[in-house]
Amino acid sequence: MKISMLRGYCNIKKLIAILLVIAIEITCFTGCGGAKTSEASNTTEKDTKIYITPENYDEYFNIKFTYNLQQHESASSGTYFSVKVTATCRPTVTASFYHVELAGKIQIDVDQKTHLLYTENKLPLDVKFILDGTGYGEEQVVFQHGTGSYGGYMPDDFYFECTSASGYITTQEQPSDIKTTTAIETTTAIETTTTIPTETTKLEPEFQTFKYGETIYLDFAEIKLDGTGYPLTAGKEVYWAYLAGTIKNLSTTYINPSEFNSYVVMICDDKYTYIGTIDILASSDDGVAPQETADIFITAYIPADIGESFSTVKVRFGFTENFKSSSTSPITDFEECDYIYEFDKNIR
Repeated sequence: MKISMLRGYCNIKKLIAILLVIAIEITCFTGCGGAKTSEASNTTEKDTKIYITPENYDEYFNIKFTYNLQQHESASSGTYFSVKVTATCRPTVTASFYHVELAGKIQIDVDQKTHLLYTENKLPLDVKFILDGTGYGEEQVVFQHGTGSYGGYMPDDFYFECTSASGYITTQEQPSDIKTTTAIETTTAIETTTTIPTETTKLEPEFQTFKYGETIYLDFAEIKLDGTGYPLTAGKEVYWAYLAGTIKNLSTTYINPSEFNSYVVMICDDKYTYIGTIDILASSDDGVAPQETADIFITAYIPADIGESFSTVKVRFGFTENFKSSSTSPITDFEECDYIYEFDKNIR
């Protein structure tokens, strides 16, 4: 009896020992070798709500300006000009936008103590943007002035002074620490990285060249530049260079100068580059009628010391089909134009 009990006890001890060995082997196999495992730690994306204020709005929005100048004749007051300013607000971040409104004043970067637009209370202009769900908004304001020294500014000189803001945006925080670790039989951890490709070099657009004084023939218009003036408006720090000509509307609808979608660059002496504008002096507020011819000006603000000395200018300009506005209005690059031209001209 005792012998049988001892044999049973020994068999139990052997069974326990075998089970311990198996457990140790399983632990070693899963923890130290054998199977490949993959571990990834990701930071969970979450929405961040940001309330828009006058102090932080420019971190999330960019406002650009264009303007159109029209000449008018009045029996009582003579010649005067109207300036329609278009202010376009676009977001600079990827976000969702909720009831965002921006209110404030449109100003021009000039000496407000001496410039006629300020001393005669033509500026500043009140404006309010009510942005849609994509963060986009556009407003137009108009001011008028007579003849005299009212110039000396370019679209880039306009700026928005925010006095009140409301609404909010939500942005998604992306995972900040994404790491993939692979355990291999040798238990060596390999950290994978992602290489971000570098930006490719931007190609120069191909301009159609023509000689100054030649006519540009299109299905919807004829454009001829054959006049020059230096300066259009002059002062201690103001110098306007302009190239004048005519435009004939060959389309079946009006050309609205305020919607004339174009982009201009003047390069003086192959060294100094200035952004310009194309202005059309329409005979009516409706614009240039079909088959009507109107005066056209390509202008640019040039500092006086350059404007009084440069001898050559390369003018590059472009516009959209039928001069119509597009989703990229106002145009900020020649790549957004359907037609682009250039010509060289000796000034002195």
